[in-house]
Amino acid sequence: PVVNSLLGIKYIISKKGAIKSEEMSLEMQETDNSVYLYKNNYPLSLGFMMNDDILELEDKNAVNPFEYQNSIMKLATGIENPCFTAQPVSLVEYKNMTVRKKGYGNYSFSKDNSNLSASAIYSFDGIDGGYLYGYATNGSCDKVSVKSDDEFIESDISIEDYPIVFPMGNGQAGSTADVEIFAKSDSSSGSYNLMIYALKQNAFEEAYNKLADEQLNITSFSDNKITGDIDVIEDGVLYLSMPYEKGWTVRVDGEKVETTKVLSSMLGAKVSAGHHTIELEYIPEGFVTGVIVSGVALILCGVVAFMDIKRRRKRKFNDAENDISENPI
Repeated sequence: PVVNSLLGIKYIISKKGAIKSEEMSLEMQETDNSVYLYKNNYPLSLGFMMNDDILELEDKNAVNPFEYQNSIMKLATGIENPCFTAQPVSLVEYKNMTVRKKGYGNYSFSKDNSNLSASAIYSFDGIDGGYLYGYATNGSCDKVSVKSDDEFIESDISIEDYPIVFPMGNGQAGSTADVEIFAKSDSSSGSYNLMIYALKQNAFEEAYNKLADEQLNITSFSDNKITGDIDVIEDGVLYLSMPYEKGWTVRVDGEKVETTKVLSSMLGAKVSAGHHTIELEYIPEGFVTGVIVSGVALILCGVVAFMDIKRRRKRKFNDAENDISENPI
């Protein structure tokens, strides 16, 4: 839900049947056979204000995605209450593996019999007002399956090529969610990361409402130009859910302002408090230079063509004169 809001996602289409999780944020609108359309209950505009502190967010590789989102929301809104909180394991079962814990969510393992499949099942208790999410890395494991109260939420989630965040159902207090992580068949030993966090609805809504207070109202939209207006409560950064590119120009009340990277990859610009008109215009980097070069090349081609025509005409004239001198009337 946090990422969907930050990226301005308004609708989600599931082509694999009904989504058995995230009822807090996704409201089913229509269905056609196995295709389901969901509306995001927490959408944000293409642009909205964040605190200046967001520019201090460090860009780290292999960071815990839940803590990273906590940092984003804290710096963007100034609200200390974290959206995600780490959850303890309530029960664990190992199948054909011996596991050693190396810190929260970090494990190493060895198979008891390298010729047989092996997996670890972790159980977590649901909590009222919270929704469980997991994060698994692709170390020496290749897939994950999730159940909520013995019902499959999703099975065989591939983590072979990259780490992934996954929802774990809609269970509340009294419910149990199970995550089974499977070792690769050709790995007799190795390591993996499995972290489970709860998204607290009240904390998320508090942060969301703070961001939703200062949204860009879009009045016109095309492929390369967007205009709108915004009421800014206090000085900050206008975050735009589009990738940062030098081709974008941002104007506030007609005045060009400097653009900046937000979250290491998205477009942003500093905007002061008050009511403002915002204009965004995109001209690909190098486009003006390309037009100039193309124009010069076209002129040179014209000059060369003109000189070639003159040369041909002169040659014809000379040939005609030579013909007359050689064959007088």
